[in-house]
Amino acid sequence: FRLPPGTDPQVAVGQPSAADTLQIKRLGVRYAQDYSLQSVQASLSVVDYEYSRNSRYDLVATNYNLNWDWAVTPQLRGSLYADRSETVNNFEDADALASGKNRRLRTSQGVNFRYEQDAFWNLLGGVVVSEDRSDEDVTGNDDYRQASVEGGFRRNFGSGSHATVRGRYTSGRNLTSTQLADNQFRQYNAQLDLRWVISALTVANASLTRLDRAYTGNHAFDYDGFNASASVQWQPTGKLRLTLSGSSALSSYQTSASTHARTDRLGVQALWAYSPRTNVGTGISEARLRLLGHPGGGVPSNRQDDTREVSVNANWAIDNLFTLSSSLVHRKRDSNVSSNDFSGTVFNVGLNADF
Repeated sequence: FRLPPGTDPQVAVGQPSAADTLQIKRLGVRYAQDYSLQSVQASLSVVDYEYSRNSRYDLVATNYNLNWDWAVTPQLRGSLYADRSETVNNFEDADALASGKNRRLRTSQGVNFRYEQDAFWNLLGGVVVSEDRSDEDVTGNDDYRQASVEGGFRRNFGSGSHATVRGRYTSGRNLTSTQLADNQFRQYNAQLDLRWVISALTVANASLTRLDRAYTGNHAFDYDGFNASASVQWQPTGKLRLTLSGSSALSSYQTSASTHARTDRLGVQALWAYSPRTNVGTGISEARLRLLGHPGGGVPSNRQDDTREVSVNANWAIDNLFTLSSSLVHRKRDSNVSSNDFSGTVFNVGLNADF
């Protein structure tokens, strides 16, 4: 749990420590089969989350992924899919103590298509309906349901590079907003994606999006601006891969003193294939969250959070059946609002069997 500095965990959460151990047991089945031009994939899993100290947050989750890669002709293809993901939340920005619940449920259903006019030009389109709900209150992040339709085109190049232009219209509703009497919104996105194969060893990706969100009930919560991201992946040897990435993104963040937030992030990752069965990875990232907007003409929030994350992970394929994985992640958040400071370390070890 994230607790203000100097807080006694016994008093705040009824436990001698703000930390806990979570046992995760997963059993699943996957199916994949091709039928001429069609391809079907399906997976279903049951996941049991069990807390050692806080059993009131235990959860048995059911997840699935259904996907049909359809094709009318070799040139006209697409996917029809449905996903359900049920997980537990962390407690960095949550008020689980009030609700005594800890589940987050995400679902999506959609269809998309790609028409290959020739080797260079593709026409793209799709429709998706998605929903995100949490049993606990997460500061600034409301539950929502939305439907989106998009269309665009892609220009392919002989080197493997490509450029994609697309537009998207979204209509949605915040399901738990306490800031808006009418929480319906609409959003327009215009997006440019670039993939540049610089060489056999180096690939760069970039994205630039212009977005405009408006609420029908209270235009004080409207916002617009640009999202941008870029990454460069370099593989100097057959065993080593380095990735440098950066992004700047706007998102809804509704409080009594803010309407949205901008998060700037910069990170670097390295992955080393020690052997054909073993790989080791590490990464470090820096992120800055700034709250923006001032609903109702009030005083805007001056909150600013700086978060650093350092991680190390390793995976060992013991044989063709068993894989052993482990990771160590340390996150530290410094905020000009002291009660939002956070420092936590998570160690994970797991054994997976695929047969």
